[in-house]
This record gives sequence, structure tokens and C-alpha cells, in this order.
Amino acid sequence: MPTPARAIGNTLRVILKAHNPLEEGPGGLYESCEQLAGPQVDGLVAELRAVPEVKLAPNLDGPNIVEAARRALARAGYALQEE
Repeated sequence: MPTPARAIGNTLRVILKAHNPLEEGPGGLYESCEQLAGPQVDGLVAELRAVPEVKLAPNLDGPNIVEAARRALARAGYALQEE
């Protein structure tokens, strides 16, 4: 992942605008998980919150990183939102 930049933030906003309703909206993934968990939901949430933080890898800014990101976005049907 390259160092954060405005184009990356703009691109993430576009992607998440379409994606978030699938998880957070009515009938979305979160609601489905809560229904499946039933009365165990509070215990499961507590377990999830107790999981240690994941160590992040350092940002990479080599010459091929942005182009690799562009190709990955294109495969997913998106484009880098230039400034």
C-alpha cells in the first residue's frame, strides 16, 4: 500500500460509498450476522474486541506500486480518482 494521498482517499470514498450499504444497510451483512448469532451476539462482540491489533506493514512507494494499484482497481471495476 502506498503512502496515503488525496487520490487514494478519494478512491476509497467512491468504493466505500457503494460497499457500505451492503454491510451496514437494512438486510446487510451486519444485520445477518446479528440474527445468526442470536443471544450469543454480545459474547461474540466482546471476543472480537479482545483480539489484538494487527501489526501493519510499512507503506511502499516504489515505482510499480501505483501502477499495481491501478490494475487492481481496474479489475474490480474502479479507477484511481485523481486529484
